[in-house]
Amino acid sequence: MPRAKALIVWGTGSGVGKSLLAAGLLRHFRRLGLKAAPFKAQNMANHARVVRGGEMASAQWLQALAAGVEPEVRMNPVLVKPFGERGAQVVVWGKVDPFLSRLPWRERKLHLEAPVREALEGLLAEYELLVLEGAGSPVERNLWPDLPNLKVAEWADAKALLVADVDQGGALGALYRVAADPLCHLLVPGLGGGDEGGEGPGEPLGEAALAALCSSQEEDEAGGWG
Repeated sequence: MPRAKALIVWGTGSGVGKSLLAAGLLRHFRRLGLKAAPFKAQNMANHARVVRGGEMASAQWLQALAAGVEPEVRMNPVLVKPFGERGAQVVVWGKVDPFLSRLPWRERKLHLEAPVREALEGLLAEYELLVLEGAGSPVERNLWPDLPNLKVAEWADAKALLVADVDQGGALGALYRVAADPLCHLLVPGLGGGDEGGEGPGEPLGEAALAALCSSQEEDEAGGWG
């Protein structure tokens, strides 16, 4: 089977609707007859489901059901379960890793790239399409070097869909900030317009004509998004 195509759902921040949109896309692709699967490199959540091989985040478990495939730990190879103010339990491929759980979070990345890429490449070899979900926002410099957004998009050669939530306020400004970021453009040429990517509100409420006008103004100011 040829290597799967990939679409990554990025957000302007947490809680903008990435998980729900990814699930909806997976159900849509299932109805089209495609063999599709979810993938989120790293999820921080205390909501988990037990599957064959260990545990995974509930969001990716539900996305797998939407896709009509069996949920498995490769779909969420790293699960970070916070406790207290500073502690976190790190679950890798469904199993708790005591060593990584003791490390400061910035020191974990070097140990996480290999299991994340192994899971990603395995799924890319077995499916026709992967819907990847990012974490937070790809331009949060405090999280760089970024693994769950930029690095996995690069590894999967993914096209990107950028999502914002208009209910949170400042959605168009947040879309512009991410879509105009030079590194995001380097990884996904054409983000914000063209054939390689797209952007839009996760919850399209309000006056459509006003949103279209603001989007047009932002494109002009950004020189066509870069």
